[in-house]
Amino acid sequence: RAVVVALTDIGRSARMQYHAHALAASGVDVDLVGYDGAPLSARVAGNPRITVHRFSPSTLRARHDHGIGYAFLAIIDAFRVSWRLWRTLRPLKGSELVLVRNPPAFPAVEVTWLALRAKGVRFVIDWHNLGYTLLRRRVGGWHPAVRFARWLERRDAVRVDGNLCVSRGLAAFLDSRFGVKGAR
Repeated sequence: RAVVVALTDIGRSARMQYHAHALAASGVDVDLVGYDGAPLSARVAGNPRITVHRFSPSTLRARHDHGIGYAFLAIIDAFRVSWRLWRTLRPLKGSELVLVRNPPAFPAVEVTWLALRAKGVRFVIDWHNLGYTLLRRRVGGWHPAVRFARWLERRDAVRVDGNLCVSRGLAAFLDSRFGVKGAR
């Protein structure tokens, strides 16, 4: 059994749907977890080995573009999404593999780790980008939130069982900057 987590509209996440489909085609039962939104592809929606768990995102921060208001609402959003993700993941029993999309690293990786790691599952991050670099575009420079996000991503990259990357360049970055050996 595997859990595939993407804190995004999973109907628009072709890569995570592909992972779920590939695992199911290999005989693995899959729990696909992510946000409500666009319809899933027919090969995922109609697959009896894939159980879909969708919940709504928290979008309070969308009311502000920047500044204190954005930061405050982003913290509230993170807590709301964390709670929704926690409630979705805790009942999932008997998983041997968890595959989490990054970004967003926070709260996806941390909540998934807390909810499922104690059960002895193998944990893999699927790197689409670096979350801290996207945050840096929003808040600028080396804001304390950017430093914290980079620290979280670096810590998570080295403590998981595996790292998948969308490119060889990203794998090389994880090796040179985060000390991750064997990212694929």
